[in-house]
Amino acid sequence: MSGCPVVFVHHFTGCASSSSFSTPVAVQMSVLVFSAARAITDSAFGITRFFPPVGAMMIGNIALSRNAAGAAQLSPPPRPCSARCDRYGALARLPRAYILAGIDVTPSLLVNTPHSFAGSAHHRDPQAIGRVLTAFLERPEAAHRIMAEHGMAYLLIDPDGGEAMIYRNARPDGLMANLLQGKAPAWLRPVAMPRSPLKLWRRVS
Repeated sequence: MSGCPVVFVHHFTGCASSSSFSTPVAVQMSVLVFSAARAITDSAFGITRFFPPVGAMMIGNIALSRNAAGAAQLSPPPRPCSARCDRYGALARLPRAYILAGIDVTPSLLVNTPHSFAGSAHHRDPQAIGRVLTAFLERPEAAHRIMAEHGMAYLLIDPDGGEAMIYRNARPDGLMANLLQGKAPAWLRPVAMPRSPLKLWRRVS
């Protein structure tokens, strides 16, 4: 365990023994700590004000763990990418940029496009993953602040992916839920993604 940070993240895969952190015991520990934090504040995200970025990571893990079963039931089957489908081509042709995207889709994006991304499921950076979780789970203003502070030019989602459904179920008023309903904030402008099921927006302010 030497050198492996103890962070309860559903997709934490940085160390050989990291799978142990996805067990029910780890989830229960996270829930207990989160419950204690809620005694301090009524906001589900209040802990992030006291313990950033670990608070955001723990909240994200709880949301992912509690809603995984529901997302599996409610998520539509992934949209098949047929011979006419080009999932990454339009994105790959854009000038290199820093993009906010979900942690599940990012490993494939790194392989298939020249861009940089805010956080990834295969990476061990808790601050980066915490920013992604906060951006998609909280209200749109949080994502706008994060993107502006870190120079992220685009925001990308996989609307058919399980991660999107988990975020939507966890926070019906969060950014991801709004995007899935076609309610993008005014500071995002849609970018055409021909033949791709992915959705892309450009930050304009």
